[in-house]
Amino acid sequence: MCRHRNFVARQNYMHYPVGTGMEHDEYDTPATAYLAWTNATGRVCGTARLNPTDRPYMLRDKFPHMIEYEPLPHSIQILEGSRICIDNDLPSDLRVQIKNELVLAYYEYALAEGAHTIIGLMQTLIMRRVYGSSGCCPVKLGSEQMLGDQRCVAAKMSITPDMYEQVKKKLGVQKPVIGNLWSAPESLAA
Repeated sequence: MCRHRNFVARQNYMHYPVGTGMEHDEYDTPATAYLAWTNATGRVCGTARLNPTDRPYMLRDKFPHMIEYEPLPHSIQILEGSRICIDNDLPSDLRVQIKNELVLAYYEYALAEGAHTIIGLMQTLIMRRVYGSSGCCPVKLGSEQMLGDQRCVAAKMSITPDMYEQVKKKLGVQKPVIGNLWSAPESLAA
């Protein structure tokens, strides 16, 4: 529902069946990991999706021209992050908290799965606001380009325990944000 509210209802993505209340595509597969931020009533207020790049993924299949500076990734240790969204109708401070926790969840999940890189494509301004401001140090994989009426960029983030700690410190978070969903590796439990 959160993805539907943000991608179909708000951004007018038209290639999904009307009236389903769902937003999904061919990259929602059994290999996909979903991160969801829920409020006290169980409503999903923020989501993100991660897919390994050793199988079809959106950046490779739909936007390969956005990766200019290195070969297209193809590895179970490189994940594509996509469909990050946060409900617009929430108070600003809660939206920031959700953004911070989804960013940290990317690191926690990737580290637990043995991934060393997350790649993604998004509007340049959002990339800066979400990942740059969080201390993730995204590195461009190609030049900024117009996709429709939006300036977008493909980038990658290095996933290491040191980067995770750096981002946690920058965001002022002490504990793992998804540690209650799985047994966190000892490096994350500290």
